[in-house]
Amino acid sequence: MKRLFYILFGIFFLCFFIGCQAFVTPMFQTSRDVSSQIADLSTKDIVANIDRFAGSPEKTVAVLNELGERQEEIKSLLPSEKSAILKAGVSATIPMKEISAIADSTMNSGESGTDPNKVLESVLSSVPEMDTKALEVILESDFEGITTQDIVLSSVAVAMSAVKKEGGDTNQLAEKLKGAITYTEDADGSGSVSFTGDGFTDASSKEALNAVAGALDKVVKDPQRKNEEILPGVSVDTLIGMISGGANEKN
Repeated sequence: MKRLFYILFGIFFLCFFIGCQAFVTPMFQTSRDVSSQIADLSTKDIVANIDRFAGSPEKTVAVLNELGERQEEIKSLLPSEKSAILKAGVSATIPMKEISAIADSTMNSGESGTDPNKVLESVLSSVPEMDTKALEVILESDFEGITTQDIVLSSVAVAMSAVKKEGGDTNQLAEKLKGAITYTEDADGSGSVSFTGDGFTDASSKEALNAVAGALDKVVKDPQRKNEEILPGVSVDTLIGMISGGANEKN
């Protein structure tokens, strides 16, 4: 009887130890560990487990870097899988508390609530430089089945990461970003977004910002998407205005 007890206890302890290893080990993995772990996995397997692999901004960047090498495979993913990649990009790039603070600001001045320029500078100061190709290829594709929130927030993430590559202090970066994306709103309520390319020398930054402008242009040309709230109190116009300096009125 005692022998049986020890055998059962040993089995229980072994199972408990294995379970703890599976839970604890990912917490202590480095971004390099994650890169080597996912290198041989299929794109679908990476995306299916993206929350487990991307446990921190650094690890998420490692996952996105790997996915950036698989653009053709990403094009054939399901909308839900593409959304998972976009969400990962946002989580690695945008401190959501800062974005939510925009709800209390005005885009023209900082007279009430939080100054949007300060919010933008604060966000830019924490944005990592990363390979955004995985996000860009989705932004350039059909949006069917992907939420406006995922499209717009990931567009902001890509734009900020792209401008960060150019270097400079956060105030300069904020002004540079707002000069690169132009948002025009017509009198009838329709709009357009374009990339000017002014002041940008890095080819990958230009490609990224061009993808962002194309994605946001499709959003503002869709009446249903254009009128959605991305976050409570934060509209599509507000977020696009944040990275473009506000909408220009066109008669």
